[in-house]
Amino acid sequence: MYQLFKKFVTVFFLVAILCLPYFVFADDKPATGANPLTALSTVGTGAGYAQNVTEASVFATVKTVITAGLSIIGVLFLVLMIYGGFLWMTDRGNEAQVKKAQKLIEAAVIGIIIVVSAYAITQFVNTYIIKGGTT
Repeated sequence: MYQLFKKFVTVFFLVAILCLPYFVFADDKPATGANPLTALSTVGTGAGYAQNVTEASVFATVKTVITAGLSIIGVLFLVLMIYGGFLWMTDRGNEAQVKKAQKLIEAAVIGIIIVVSAYAITQFVNTYIIKGGTT
């Protein structure tokens, strides 16, 4: 069963890695003779990104990265819970497999509690200490 899970995770990440270039090369090539940096700046401005980097844009970028990381961790939590539940449901009277499933589910729940707590602390520090209590 573990081998099947390993294969599933490997295929999932392979597909994710192979799909990545499609998002990176979404813009058309600039016209002949045009400066590629000017074209990139035009696309960035059209997408709503500022020309200059400010402190607010750095915080916004960090917030986006944290949100993306939490989304990935949430998906990982869901996969671990489903896998643990599958192990438990297919134990066929094997107590060792039940213990393994319980430990897996327990570890996943503890992990998600730690991650959500860290996010809450980060939000508290950002809102009430760095920004002085304004949202």
